[in-house]
Amino acid sequence: MKKKLLVIVMLVGIVISIPFWSSQSDRPAGAYPWQIDVHADGLSTVFGLTLGRTTMAQARSELGEGMKLALFSSDNGDDSVEMYYSHFSAGRLSGRLVIVADLAADTIATMRQRAVRSGGVHSFRLHRDDLPVVFQAPVKTLTFIPVVDLDRDIVIQRFGEPQEIVSSNDKLSHYLYPQQGLDLILDSDGKEVLQYIAPRDFAQLRDPLRH
Repeated sequence: MKKKLLVIVMLVGIVISIPFWSSQSDRPAGAYPWQIDVHADGLSTVFGLTLGRTTMAQARSELGEGMKLALFSSDNGDDSVEMYYSHFSAGRLSGRLVIVADLAADTIATMRQRAVRSGGVHSFRLHRDDLPVVFQAPVKTLTFIPVVDLDRDIVIQRFGEPQEIVSSNDKLSHYLYPQQGLDLILDSDGKEVLQYIAPRDFAQLRDPLRH
């Protein structure tokens, strides 16, 4: 999990100061980070995207073309294909959004063989022949990095009491909401990170924290 967070941090880079309250939002009214619709089949909808069902192409159509698509590699082999929006409005809350495609590890490995290194050691530009496969894949996870700093009081007010809190080190605390499929990471020295996954798959976020 720590290495996966490093990939996210590298993707986000240095946070550029942008307004917390956006004067004009292109998101549907009410699409805030704490508004999570949970479905009977164990899926959930966040920001208008249903995790495990909405395809990457549908996500791009919903959120707009202003994104970057890349394959990211980590030292432990936990590679992923991600769409990144550097300016994203969740309701009237500004931040950054990372959308991870649900692709098999062997599929990503094959894509990496054709990809070209771009923008850093861990970033690769996908071959155009692989784009149809990526955009047909469902969204696996969302990661939202708000511009505003969150604290415990704000988190409890907006999201309620977590089922569990796991501290991975002296600075990071994971507020776990398995019924909503949310791992909200409070960072005492950096930016907070909200990781969403379908509730039925929440163990994929929680289990690495227990090892």
